[in-house]
Amino acid sequence: MFWYVLADVIATSIAWIWIMTAVYNLTPNATYNYPPEYWLRSCAALPFFWSAIYLLSGTYKLDIYQKSRLAELTVTFIQTLLGVSILVPLFHVLDAWPLPLNQFVNSFLVYSLLHFILTFAFRWLLLMVAKYHLSNQLISFNTLFVGNNKRAVHVYREIKQNNAYLGRNVVGFIGIDANYKNGLSKFLPQLGQLQNLEHIIDHNGIDQVIVAMDK
Repeated sequence: MFWYVLADVIATSIAWIWIMTAVYNLTPNATYNYPPEYWLRSCAALPFFWSAIYLLSGTYKLDIYQKSRLAELTVTFIQTLLGVSILVPLFHVLDAWPLPLNQFVNSFLVYSLLHFILTFAFRWLLLMVAKYHLSNQLISFNTLFVGNNKRAVHVYREIKQNNAYLGRNVVGFIGIDANYKNGLSKFLPQLGQLQNLEHIIDHNGIDQVIVAMDK
């Protein structure tokens, strides 16, 4: 997740430096000017501002190997709208950009688009790398099934068909129905009983547990 955070910071910084330069070029003769410390403060503060939004909205909670590109596109768009809706009134009240209203609005529209495109582009590249790792089995997650019924077999077969995108290494199962003989035992070893679940997880380095039980 470090690289994900770093990519967001880089994208935020590039977008902000670009729009700040554009705004400065729009007001070359203005009495207002940007002292060096203003540039430094804004370039340092904006990544923290956006990182706080990403953090509070849960972007960094989910592991990068479990993220979806389509879902991330939607999330990035919503986060951009949220962040800009906070920055626009703040900059307007503080008169941080000495521009006519139409230029002020247009500048923020351009900034919003640039911020969204750069942020998602960096995220998309990282997600492509993650998918490459999964499809080439460079990364996998030890997975344990709880259940040995027909539903468990169905879920197991689905995982095997799509495992190139899921990266799950199913190491075994814990049976629920001791009398059921046509379940996962055909495909996987039984690692123990349900009452020993915690020990089995620790002993086998289990990353994910799938509970598959009939209703």
